[in-house]
Amino acid sequence: HRGFKARKGVISSTAAENVAVGCDSEDCAIRIWAHSGGHRRNMLMGGVTRYGIASVGKYWVLELGN
Repeated sequence: HRGFKARKGVISSTAAENVAVGCDSEDCAIRIWAHSGGHRRNMLMGGVTRYGIASVGKYWVLELGN
């Protein structure tokens, strides 16, 4: 998450980021986030109109914004 708040204004005031480590698939990362209160809150945040998900090996990131 380092530096995410500094980039937040580039997207808008509605922005969030989820990070996961250890998953072999997108499905695994989404399931982990869905079972974590803070990450789930990010995924259900109102006003989100754009998202991006990416991985490198077993590292995953989900960017949410509008």
